[in-house]
Amino acid sequence: MSNKNFQLIDGTFAKKDALFILSSFFNEKIAYHNRELLAMKEKNDINTGPIEDKLASLHQTRTQMADYLLSFRDDTKFTLFGSINISTILET
Repeated sequence: MSNKNFQLIDGTFAKKDALFILSSFFNEKIAYHNRELLAMKEKNDINTGPIEDKLASLHQTRTQMADYLLSFRDDTKFTLFGSINISTILET
């Protein structure tokens, strides 16, 4: 198995910019799963529960994140740090 880690974000941002960056990430993830869900429904696939659960979780987390950031004064700065770890999966 192979692993590789990539830096996504590492910086300090104003409140509105931090909210925009993080909301954009969540919005893209939500859009991806919405497209996946639509494709499944078009194929009459009834096993949409896991994707619907993932969407609900993403919506809830996005709301919690936004509420957290919005609870601070407008002149607050935030440090955002995040990376993604990619691992290969060996198929049998």
